[in-house]
Amino acid sequence: MLPFLFIGDEAFPLKSNLMRPYSGVALSKDKAIFNYRPSRARRCVENAFGIMASRFRIFRKPLVSSLETSTFTIAAAVCLHNFIKSAKEVGPSCERKYCPLDFADKMSPDGYINDGRWRTEEALAINNRTGINSRQAEETKRTLQNYFCHEGATAWQDAHIAKNGKK
Repeated sequence: MLPFLFIGDEAFPLKSNLMRPYSGVALSKDKAIFNYRPSRARRCVENAFGIMASRFRIFRKPLVSSLETSTFTIAAAVCLHNFIKSAKEVGPSCERKYCPLDFADKMSPDGYINDGRWRTEEALAINNRTGINSRQAEETKRTLQNYFCHEGATAWQDAHIAKNGKK
């Protein structure tokens, strides 16, 4: 129904294959819900990549290799990450060294997001980019917003938005 999309923050331009949140603070409930849903997905990706970059330092700078070698490097790192993480999770949580419980972001019961420890390590630099909104990108954004607010709506998104004062 919709194309595959990249999710970015305000630093990225809105493009037909790159979604970013609505800007501003006085947003309607529908726009606040739209901003909340991709931000949850983006946080998952940031955690996964942040953990891998903190453990496999090759990801702290641009890969300088052919596309084929870069593809194999990434696949190997993902396999190693999954193997080490699953092997280390067999023991008690207090003994986890590869990915301790406080390493990834966590949401508290009151909805506050506590940053994971990986974020305190050397930051990954992402260049700011600017661009012009396209009509196709805006239409995709409206379609996603409509989906998140109607057939794709969830109770937790409404609770989060209500807690933050949107009606």
